[in-house]
Amino acid sequence: MRETPKERDAIGDKLKDSAIGMAEVLQQERIQAIAEKRKRQTEIENKRRQLEDDRRQLQHLKSKALRERWLLDGAPEEDETQRRLQEDEERTKALEKSILCLEQEIEELENPVVTKENGGAVNGVSQNQSPRRELTGVEAKLFGPSPDQASAENPVTLVFMGYTALEGEIAG
Repeated sequence: MRETPKERDAIGDKLKDSAIGMAEVLQQERIQAIAEKRKRQTEIENKRRQLEDDRRQLQHLKSKALRERWLLDGAPEEDETQRRLQEDEERTKALEKSILCLEQEIEELENPVVTKENGGAVNGVSQNQSPRRELTGVEAKLFGPSPDQASAENPVTLVFMGYTALEGEIAG
């Protein structure tokens, strides 16, 4: 059975229509993938901004707590002061948890879960997770004698956030 030229043309038209339809479907899939990628990038940027804000707030709370402890060292204990210090410590711990969660969320967004051909996730977790990082906060270090042994001849030097200051410099 031989095909007539009309039948061949009809088959050719069907193949062209099918190819055009497949190209349109592929184009729509590409557009959808690009939109999803942009959405994921926007989400990552927002999480990074939140992470930076939380880190700044954590640094501020830690420096505030260290400064208050240093200033109150040797002073009689007051319930109000102790309560404030404890609240600051609780806020610091909450911020540290928040920062760790945000870092983990960013990691998951940057490295999406690998899926098998049947659509199941591999262990439900991204295989490229980085090890947990420890937060490095603000440090205050005392140099010289302990605050109890400080005197005019032997002052306490406090290195705080990379700045060295003597007690007398602050008042002047």
